[in-house]
This record gives sequence, C-alpha cells and structure tokens, in this order.
Amino acid sequence: MFKVSPNYSTNLSFIQVSSLPIEQQEAFMHWIPETSLQQLTINNITMTDCVDYQEYNYWFDFQFHKSGNMLETSF
Repeated sequence: MFKVSPNYSTNLSFIQVSSLPIEQQEAFMHWIPETSLQQLTINNITMTDCVDYQEYNYWFDFQFHKSGNMLETSF
C-alpha cells in the first residue's frame, strides 16, 4: 500500500480521510485524535474529515509502515 499525495489549498496541504484506502482509513482513525480532524470548505464544498498532511505523513512512515500493515515492495 502506498502513501497518498496531499491535496493543496491556499498554503495548506491536507488529506481527506475518507479518500484513503479502507485499510488506511481504519488504522489512521484509530490513531489520530478526533481534535485533529478539520472541516475545510473549498469551492463551496465542505469536507469534515480533513487532516494536515504532516500528521498523515508521520503516521504512515512511523506507525502504519512499522506495524507491518504496508506491503513491502522492491523495484
């Protein structure tokens, strides 16, 4: 499983939790404090499950990857 790319909006990089693969959604929501979820409105569309990309990036590299949830691949 691969790390998702961030979304960008006016000096903010974020991910929308509901856009993550299911395995990542479940593991990430168990790890992240509810207070880290942000509501963002972009082009009149409100998203209630956004998280700063740096938090996702840290989780993916140091929690998800180390727990063995990620498939190891070599190129």
